[in-house]
Amino acid sequence: MIKLSNNIKVLVPETNNDGVKVDLSSEISAAVKVIGGATTYTARGSWVEKDKLYTDNINVMQFNCDEFDNDTVKVISELIYAIFNRAEQLAVSVEINGVLYILESVDDIEKLF
Repeated sequence: MIKLSNNIKVLVPETNNDGVKVDLSSEISAAVKVIGGATTYTARGSWVEKDKLYTDNINVMQFNCDEFDNDTVKVISELIYAIFNRAEQLAVSVEINGVLYILESVDDIEKLF
């Protein structure tokens, strides 16, 4: 039996804010290789800003691991960084062990772990 005590979910948008498809496959592949696997499922994110409803198609990347070693922290941080920069997101949602964190800048990545 294998017991993986930690659960990390990263909400990965399919497109940037202009609706252009974003390819984050290299960061996702790196995370899967280091952590050993992932479960991905599609979802739809919705939020309201200035009385306007926004929606995004997203992929929830769920990683399970025994501990947060340096390699795990590095690949998850690189994925989040790519979401901010290449997907041009103003915030990134990450859930760790049932607690949701909404990161508002790349500076928040360091505080996450």
